[in-house]
Amino acid sequence: MGFRAFLNSMPLWLAFLGTAALIVVCWGIGFRLGNRTAASGEPTESLEGEVVAAALGMLAFVLAITFGMAEARYDARRQVLFDEVVALRTAYLRAGLVKEPDRSAVRRLLREYTDARIDVATTLDIAAASARAEALHDSLWAHAVTIAGANPTDIGGMVVEGVNDVVTIHVQRAALARAVRIPEAIWLALYVLTALGMVMLGHHFGVKGDRPSFGVAGLAISFALVILLIDALDRPQQGFFTLSQRPMAELRAWMDATRAP
Repeated sequence: MGFRAFLNSMPLWLAFLGTAALIVVCWGIGFRLGNRTAASGEPTESLEGEVVAAALGMLAFVLAITFGMAEARYDARRQVLFDEVVALRTAYLRAGLVKEPDRSAVRRLLREYTDARIDVATTLDIAAASARAEALHDSLWAHAVTIAGANPTDIGGMVVEGVNDVVTIHVQRAALARAVRIPEAIWLALYVLTALGMVMLGHHFGVKGDRPSFGVAGLAISFALVILLIDALDRPQQGFFTLSQRPMAELRAWMDATRAP
């Protein structure tokens, strides 16, 4: 099991508590090492404060980059949702250009497909939703081919193009859900830098003889909260940054209101 899979196996609240505990433990280790250094009377590096500041700055830089990657993925998922709503609406309108029974058949399949898209947001059964969507795509495409053969005009081409756009966006959305994730190497680097930075910070406090205070807990919660936000953005099916399906639900209501040609 890789590090990313290990994180995904934990609920977000547990990952948050584990990250906060890691920060506190690493700070404590560094603090004890700093106390020993101070007690031994060994000379300490006069630039240690600057080194710690540089390490924490590097950690903040990696956090910013990782957060940006997660936010970009969330924005891409939202854009795909809007594009899919537009594609479904366009295909539904274009189906009204052809005669019965193809008109009703295509529109019925588009309504079923919209229902499937709404259902996946609540059931989160990605495999079943993908299988259902692909079956509906096959039926839609079969009707589109029939319509194109019966209407060798721009009307047939418009209907085929509308169905093709629906299928294309489904492929893009599926690829986005599977592939565009924060790489495991970045997650490892993020946690390693966090651990090292906290050890160095704790050592610096230990050498100076400062006692642990509420600020340590605040620091742990702050860093853990930022990492939690990144983790939540990177888990579209598990996190609390779920996309609202209101545009899709409104589209479905519009389809019911415009069943007549």
